Amino acid sequence: MFVSQRYRRNGHGRRLLRELERIAVERGHHRVRLLTTEVLSEARRLCAAEGYRVVRRIPRARAPVEIWLEKDVPDARSDYS
Repeated sequence: MFVSQRYRRNGHGRRLLRELERIAVERGHHRVRLLTTEVLSEARRLCAAEGYRVVRRIPRARAPVEIWLEKDVPDARSDYS
């Protein structure tokens, strides 16, 4: 997921993330896992604000540290129905 610079700070990323979660729940998933990197601070802040937690950090040679995030999502009978 990527939102171009000129469209940021308008809630588009948050709406995309919530739609991803809604689709995951609709398909029977209970957890969403995302991958970002240490240099994508805006993405990390958005994910933290939406309840994602860091579950793994993977250092890479000559590349930014990978950061894996997870969030348990409610079942279809709660927030997304």
